[in-house]
Amino acid sequence: MRTILHLLLLTWLVSCTNKKEHAPIGNIKQPPELLRYSVFQTDNEKYLSFPVLFDKKVLRAHQIVSIKRKYLVIDTTERINGKTLREERRYSFNNGLLSSMELFYYYDDRQVGRMKIGYRKQGFANGFKEANIDRDSGAVTNKEFMESGFQVHQLIEKQRRYAVFKEKSSGRMLFYMFNKAYWGALSVDSILHPSPVDRVVLGSPMFPFKSYRVENKIKEKDASYYFYHPYLKRIQRIVKEDFPFTTTRTYFYDKEGYCNSYVDSTFSSKEFLMR
Repeated sequence: MRTILHLLLLTWLVSCTNKKEHAPIGNIKQPPELLRYSVFQTDNEKYLSFPVLFDKKVLRAHQIVSIKRKYLVIDTTERINGKTLREERRYSFNNGLLSSMELFYYYDDRQVGRMKIGYRKQGFANGFKEANIDRDSGAVTNKEFMESGFQVHQLIEKQRRYAVFKEKSSGRMLFYMFNKAYWGALSVDSILHPSPVDRVVLGSPMFPFKSYRVENKIKEKDASYYFYHPYLKRIQRIVKEDFPFTTTRTYFYDKEGYCNSYVDSTFSSKEFLMR
């Protein structure tokens, strides 16, 4: 009887070790989502010339023509109604494509600034569209409360392997290397010739894999890394290096395959600080 029990236990252990670590591809769910989380609430969202935040297929399927997005400041000292409107963004769509975006800035319950970004109908496959900024001269403009960091680019060169853009206000270059075969440091330097103030993105505006600045041809600075599901174009983690800190954003999905939350964790020299 003891020998039989040992054989049964051994058989059970072998069967457990032979189980696959990953679920079959057919069982993995990826429902269509309105937001593209590789862009949402990241620095990529401030590239106004790449309006790829929303999935146009979802917009078209649900015939969505406008979206309002509000930013509230929460006052923890007030127990009741401690939320104050600080910014509102209004998006307008035409057949799933973003036609304009309006930004309204508030302080003490009054509007202190307004900015409108208009887009041309024509763009190219990687999400670039010409953007025109119109600031409202009639509103009281207070730069202290207006969103900073927005960038508008113009297309300089586009090939199958890469595309080159120039930021209008600063003159800094933005490079996208689409072809994975040229993602090496030496290939990027020999083809694109980036300067220390330029930014290189490996991948596309919709699905970046790495973003960084370069010094001395191969030394990387201010790098961000994007990790996707091995079988799906679904973001799992974004790691951003900003010396001496590293921020990791981890995404969580429910049983239906929809993203329901993410956690930002901050580290310094691999020591956990906060989340």
